[in-house]
Amino acid sequence: MNSLADYTSLELLLPKLQSRDSAQALKELCGRLEYAGKVPNSALFYNAVMAREKLSSTATSPGWAMPHSRIQGLSELSFALGMSPEPMEWLGNSAVPVSMIFLFAVPETEIGSYLRVISGLARLNRKPALLSELLRVVDSQAMLELLRQISVGEVRPPVLKG
Repeated sequence: MNSLADYTSLELLLPKLQSRDSAQALKELCGRLEYAGKVPNSALFYNAVMAREKLSSTATSPGWAMPHSRIQGLSELSFALGMSPEPMEWLGNSAVPVSMIFLFAVPETEIGSYLRVISGLARLNRKPALLSELLRVVDSQAMLELLRQISVGEVRPPVLKG
């Protein structure tokens, strides 16, 4: 069974974002995805993510944001994870201060994989000890090890009864 760690890598995990506002944090994470070869152009990806965020904010309790964009031509789903030492206002929405950002680069045809990863994040949210440990990590390797502990199960389509 896959884990959350299978969809990211050390260079995509930032235990301490340099940016102090959400737009800059997204640029920082987009740059990491381009550097790792996961998106071809970080500026275009950033614009697509921002357009998606304007439709509906992805900020949620417990202080997470899960911005994403579906991009044509990507070979695989991946995500960058950045943690802010101080919670930040999420793109002008102060209702949910965000300290953890999961930025997803989703191939146009990979909605199933994306749903599996989201189910893994839901599992993480139900494990307070592991979540607390993730919030305290100081390096990318420790982040990756914790993400290996969260499985991403199968997402099956609903059975329609006729």
